[in-house]
Amino acid sequence: MDGLLIKVVDAVCRDAGISASHSGYPWARAQKLVELGELDALCTNPTDSRRQYALFCEQALVINRSTALHRKGDRRFLDMQTKADMKGMNRPGFAGGSFS
Repeated sequence: MDGLLIKVVDAVCRDAGISASHSGYPWARAQKLVELGELDALCTNPTDSRRQYALFCEQALVINRSTALHRKGDRRFLDMQTKADMKGMNRPGFAGGSFS
């Protein structure tokens, strides 16, 4: 596994003197494995349901301000307000993938 979040977790672990290994699982399975105690941790946003089985640190590792970008002049985006509105945009290459 690779990416910004992996590098941040590795740096925090290194500074804390602990080792970590990363596993890639489908999201629902990763959460369940932590809930069952089969994995030690995951990096995610705190929610009430996750707080039932996990402790969250007070300081966020990463603050993410995401946005959607589109072609200038593409008027299909003008009426989009929700993720469901994006369903019709599924096609290869759209935002590097597709919305689902």
